[in-house]
Amino acid sequence: MSRSLLSGRPAVVVVSEKANVREGPGTGYDTLWVVDKEYSFKVLEAQGNWLKVSDGVKVSGWIHTSVIWGFIDQPVVEKSPVY
Repeated sequence: MSRSLLSGRPAVVVVSEKANVREGPGTGYDTLWVVDKEYSFKVLEAQGNWLKVSDGVKVSGWIHTSVIWGFIDQPVVEKSPVY
């Protein structure tokens, strides 16, 4: 995902020492990445207490709201058409 696609989106930062970025919105999903405190993300989507996030370069997945801080007002969800 390019940085231009992420501009203007709500941003959050990790406040716990480590945080799991998961494949889906729940602890039953595999951990894709483990990020350190102060890692920042743009919010792509919200589902309950989980946010779909991306750093615009490499890391993308779902993170729980208890380990982040920032502007997490409900973002606009842009879904791609299904082909």
